[in-house]
Amino acid sequence: MERDLKAKRNNWGEKMVKLAQTEEVLRRRIKEIFSRTVPRYYEHTLKVVTNMKKVDDSEDRTVLLLAAYLHDIGYSVAYRGDYVGNIDSQSLKTRLHSDVGAKFAEEILSTIGIEPETIKKVSYLVSVHHREDIEDRYLKVLLRADKV
Repeated sequence: MERDLKAKRNNWGEKMVKLAQTEEVLRRRIKEIFSRTVPRYYEHTLKVVTNMKKVDDSEDRTVLLLAAYLHDIGYSVAYRGDYVGNIDSQSLKTRLHSDVGAKFAEEILSTIGIEPETIKKVSYLVSVHHREDIEDRYLKVLLRADKV
């Protein structure tokens, strides 16, 4: 029994180290992307990540933290000679950044070696993160963190 507890602690510690490494890689990547496209969204993203760290300590911390980093990445996607984040129409901007952001999040997470199941969950959250009508525990946590 003691050996089982020790193994669980070691596994948890390894998970936390891996998450910290993944977070550092992702933070740098997001900063680079927003710096080249729509810089104002980087500071907002960091605020959402900070909020996420305060509101969630569940076993699915990885999914929620990745979703916090990537929820607005769609604003940085090229659109008609500019970026989605610079579209005047708020409804079009909201719809597009969620749709293209989900696909872009999948690409980013794949390149940094995230497991397909985690990518699927994060992509879903990015695609619906403006939908308060959906009953999803993770979405509710992301929506709370995004209230900045």
